[in-house]
Amino acid sequence: MTGWTTPEMLRERLAKRWYRGIYLAALAACEEFEPIDLKITGPKTSELNSRREEVQAWAGRWHQQAQRRETAVSYRATGGRGLVGQNQLPDRTRIESLADLECFLGTTDQTRRYRELLTQTSDRPALAEWVTRRPMRALEHHEHFAPLMAALDWIEANAGTGRRLREIDAAGVDTKFVERHQRILLELGRLVVADDLIKPGGKSIAGRFGFAVPDRRVRFRRLDDALDWPLPGFDDVEVRAEDLAATALDVEQVYIIENLATYLSFPQSPRAVAIFGGGYAATVAGAVDWLRDVDVHYWGDLDTHGLTILDRLRVCLPRVQSMLMDRETLLAHRPLWGSEPSQVTRDLPNLTPEESQCYHELIDGTHGRAIRLEQERVPLPVVERHLEG
Repeated sequence: MTGWTTPEMLRERLAKRWYRGIYLAALAACEEFEPIDLKITGPKTSELNSRREEVQAWAGRWHQQAQRRETAVSYRATGGRGLVGQNQLPDRTRIESLADLECFLGTTDQTRRYRELLTQTSDRPALAEWVTRRPMRALEHHEHFAPLMAALDWIEANAGTGRRLREIDAAGVDTKFVERHQRILLELGRLVVADDLIKPGGKSIAGRFGFAVPDRRVRFRRLDDALDWPLPGFDDVEVRAEDLAATALDVEQVYIIENLATYLSFPQSPRAVAIFGGGYAATVAGAVDWLRDVDVHYWGDLDTHGLTILDRLRVCLPRVQSMLMDRETLLAHRPLWGSEPSQVTRDLPNLTPEESQCYHELIDGTHGRAIRLEQERVPLPVVERHLEG
């Protein structure tokens, strides 16, 4: 029967389309199913008698298929004699609906599971778009999709904080789950985590989305010579975040400073230390648990990125206070303003009302287009007065 279309050949042909996700993607996009109408290639007239038994067997297979509800088979009259179907040979087959196609291919359960995924992501636009665009990839993870979404919610809420993945407390999720499903979480994480919190070169969940990684380091310096100090003779030191987390310093105040020059020249302060933030690296402090028990102050650039870092810090250090990052400070230093090359514009839910007002005024250009007050431009006497006040 070489070259003659059989039901099995048709099923294989349509299955290839199915597993490219064409039909499920159309379902997700609410596109109307377009009936499938295909030509059936059969024997030539010259073969009707010379290959009579083969023709009868082939036509019989199509006759059996025609008895099934999911396919309609139309026939054409032939000049042969004594053939199955009263001298009628299969000519075309038609599948009218998605349900019929599923029945023909045996994929009804796949569609049911896919509809469940669409329901589960209906209130998550980025994930819903991914499920629509990559239906077969989504179906690979159907069994674990609920805990995957719980993990993604936690990753989105805590990205860039420097917290340990061991702290994950999402329903049905632990670090073993994250390790087993790292590849898909890396793929989906970039859809839900804000772009400015993603490190594209990161190979792991922690490295890509700003969680604690092995040997992540923290630089800090003593601001009070009378402090009981773990490393006598060394006032400015750098250690692994894990080591600092395990060694609570006997301090009452911690100042996280974004700029290196400012960190090095930050004024002395009773029972206090300064931590060098270095931009978004400031969130490494989230891995140092004992910081939750002391007064922490963050001072960064007064721009949208600086306020974003503050927002991230508050995820794991809810009581952290901003320092010189308010509207009054901004307006008092107008001659020192610069321009922010690119602005963050997403919602920052962890800012105070006053900080949020300042943030939105920066975005809206209330005082000027993309303005910023870089930390190192603020005179040190202003810092000293702030600490005294």
